[in-house]
Amino acid sequence: FKDHNDDSMMLNQLAWMIVNAPDSAKHDYDLALKVASRANEVASGKDPAVLDTLAFCYFNKGQLEEAVKTEKAALALNPAQEELVDELKANLEKFENALKNKSGS
Repeated sequence: FKDHNDDSMMLNQLAWMIVNAPDSAKHDYDLALKVASRANEVASGKDPAVLDTLAFCYFNKGQLEEAVKTEKAALALNPAQEELVDELKANLEKFENALKNKSGS
């Protein structure tokens, strides 16, 4: 990943592949979070797709508050693609429900 350390799209794709590996034994959430964080750093926090991946990494690590906060930041960027907006809203609802269930138990 050193060769693409400054390519936010490549880093984002790598993080997404790690966190969504078909073989759950290959889910390295710490690495995915590290890669997604770097992608977000390179993108200066201004790419909603990168923020979505970062939020998903937080969610999978059980860091629900960060997942919600990060997904809201992605939506606040008002992405032009309607499909992405729908995905962000669905993920935010999923993260908020998980947080509510965690807080309620």
